Amino acid sequence: MSTLKIVPVEAPAEPVKTWGPYPTDLTDAQWLIVQALLPQPTPRTKAIHFNYRKLVDTILYLDKTGCQYRMLPTDLCKRSVTNKYLRRWDGDGTWQRILDALREQIRVVEGRQPEPSAMVVDSQSAATTLVGGEQRHIDGGKLVKGRKRHLAVDTLGLLIAVVITAANVSDGRAAPALLERASQAAGGRLRIIYGDSRYNDRLFRWCLRGRPEIHLEIVSRPSGHGFVKVKMRWVVERTIAWLLCYRRLSKDYERTVRSGEALVKVAALHLMLKRLTRSAPKPISGCSIAGAEFAAAA
Repeated sequence: MSTLKIVPVEAPAEPVKTWGPYPTDLTDAQWLIVQALLPQPTPRTKAIHFNYRKLVDTILYLDKTGCQYRMLPTDLCKRSVTNKYLRRWDGDGTWQRILDALREQIRVVEGRQPEPSAMVVDSQSAATTLVGGEQRHIDGGKLVKGRKRHLAVDTLGLLIAVVITAANVSDGRAAPALLERASQAAGGRLRIIYGDSRYNDRLFRWCLRGRPEIHLEIVSRPSGHGFVKVKMRWVVERTIAWLLCYRRLSKDYERTVRSGEALVKVAALHLMLKRLTRSAPKPISGCSIAGAEFAAAA
């Protein structure tokens, strides 16, 4: 009769956690700027002991990497807390307030007035996913099923306002809502708007009748083939390219347009933070023409 041998089994190893810093983490200088602009918690709540720096790092990690909420690293904030504050700070205007403050600081450093006098507008269609959600349709021109991001930037390419609609909404129809948000963010110094021919819309023209101080300049693409840098329109196209470096914005993964707009603002303010805290770049030869064009427009 054979005897049964008992072989000891080793206990399973504990899951490995990544405790090291992430490339999207805020530096000390960047955190000092953001910390002063965040809403202060009341002393009676437990939020006064909450690590808000880790929360902002979690939102930036989510936006840059494009991961799902449930796939966030375990050393960052929980997905419920991350989504809660992302929507809360968009609802109370925190993201927009940080965006405006950073844009004004960068403009002052660049030798401009804090409030822009010129604005460049354009849109970008983003496909949605099987997650579903509100305001989804087909952009017949680009054959994209999803939503459309309408952006307004200044002549430096800094985001002023964003409006997300269904993809079938034309640029001219969404322009009044975009102008209203941009006017609230940029103040009363706005005098000129640059846009393509899609903004030559009767509704938008009618809306501008109540704002006689604002002039709409339609910038058409010049005739010919090959690459042509269109006057002022390339500024907003460059901003769209910057924002698409954040993988969460490669498509519209959100169920609501409110969350989508918040993530666009987070990506824009992260770019502004890096631009504001970096060392002064060396001048590049051949950029005097572009600088003169910006100075004339702003």
